[in-house]
Amino acid sequence: MAKVNDFAIIAELGLLVTTSSDKFLRIFKLEIRSEAEAKSIAEVGQIHLVSTTSFSKSSTQRGLQVEYDKKRHLLLVLSVDNQLEIFKINVSKPKTILKKMIRAEKKKALKRTHKEMEEAKGSDDESVQDDAAPIKRTVDKEAIQK
Repeated sequence: MAKVNDFAIIAELGLLVTTSSDKFLRIFKLEIRSEAEAKSIAEVGQIHLVSTTSFSKSSTQRGLQVEYDKKRHLLLVLSVDNQLEIFKINVSKPKTILKKMIRAEKKKALKRTHKEMEEAKGSDDESVQDDAAPIKRTVDKEAIQK
């Protein structure tokens, strides 16, 4: 991971967006440790980051500054080459966001099962059938919402 130059917090979604010395924006989910998750009493109530995703900016130069406009729901990113990029953040429709997250998780799960099927075929196992990959994948919606 590259050196972080600046960050912005999107409080409505509980996200931290960072810009770094490469051309990627990284998104982390902010989580507060509960008593069940904590390893010691000192960790209860502490905030930790979970890496969610990253995406590249249009500018290939490093990000210099990132700012979140709460009123207009815009993420503004300024790069060293003076290019300003503006991203619209969808915070007003949580059902739409959840649907997109579920679709992405199903796609990841299907990729994993396809890769496992290909590895099993390559191992010269006679018991592997052609229809070993599942057609439908189920995803835990409650886990994604948290």
